[in-house]
Amino acid sequence: MVEEYQIETVQSFMREAISESFELMAFIEVEEFELLDELPDLPADTIWTEIEIHSPVAVSIKLLAQSDLARALCSATLGEEVSESEDPRVIDLLCEFLNTLTGSFLRKIASDSPEIDMNVPEYGLLGDDAQQSDADNTQIFGCELDEGKVFVSYSTHQQVAN
Repeated sequence: MVEEYQIETVQSFMREAISESFELMAFIEVEEFELLDELPDLPADTIWTEIEIHSPVAVSIKLLAQSDLARALCSATLGEEVSESEDPRVIDLLCEFLNTLTGSFLRKIASDSPEIDMNVPEYGLLGDDAQQSDADNTQIFGCELDEGKVFVSYSTHQQVAN
């Protein structure tokens, strides 16, 4: 069962999930969160990955990182230098970050729900496919790391209480 949460509670759950994911996977602390009205202009080589969740809540979660930062995150997580942004491990790792973040978020928002229905992560480059959310209920976090800033957005496909 999923309760109806206030938007501030959902934001808090998302901040916690983002922090846990980066700390557990890459030993990197999120230094600052900024709630944004829209994504800033990002370079075309920015990598995005997105998961659509259908149940227990209808939400999509997207992670965006510029290619240099994605490579640095991959290197920090693997403990070895990843020199090329085109290295398939970079995309794999960003998808795994998003999987971990999504799992953490779902445990917080729907802890007693026995079934989860979601897609595998999709991914691409911002320049190839300018993925912009068309949902009305989109929240965007700018997350400052030592290495740079990543962006996480979530779009609810059902109303969240104000």
